[in-house]
Amino acid sequence: MFDTNVLLNLYGYAKQTREDFFSILQAINEKLWIPYHVGLEYQRRRLNIIRN
Repeated sequence: MFDTNVLLNLYGYAKQTREDFFSILQAINEKLWIPYHVGLEYQRRRLNIIRN
């Protein structure tokens, strides 16, 4: 399970780090679970993170 900040921090990582992270997510995708509130908070905050 991921915290919202784990997902939002992806915007600040280097390209290779993001690609590595997504490769890991693909490897564990059947075991991955993101709570509704995390997704909601991510959607609410992501544009501000991208702007900064």
